[in-house]
Amino acid sequence: MLNWTTEISAWLMVCPVFLFFFFYLGLKWGLKSQPRALKRSADFTTFFFILADHFWMVQLFGRSFLLYILLVLFLVGIGIVVVFALRDGELRLARVFRTYWRICFFIFALFYLFFYLTGLILAISYQ
Repeated sequence: MLNWTTEISAWLMVCPVFLFFFFYLGLKWGLKSQPRALKRSADFTTFFFILADHFWMVQLFGRSFLLYILLVLFLVGIGIVVVFALRDGELRLARVFRTYWRICFFIFALFYLFFYLTGLILAISYQ
């Protein structure tokens, strides 16, 4: 029998893909615009991809890398602010944060895919 922490972590590891898919379908129907629905779905599920990556790392490597995840988030944020400051000369916070959040979605979605494939390969190789 699984304990409750294992069940919660298993749900959180699978949750982002389904959430992204369902929000995309719902927003595509509601907004009548595929690009806006894709962007809004990405905005909403970024946090869940970050959380799922944390649980994937705990599952695969046996320890938490939460501080490294926070370091990546801070470094991406600093990089975005520097690029916007040098390019535009001013910072429009809404635009900076939106760009930051969408780049974080892309990075952590790639991490999610990498960890998923790594877990799949490890599971196949141990049997």
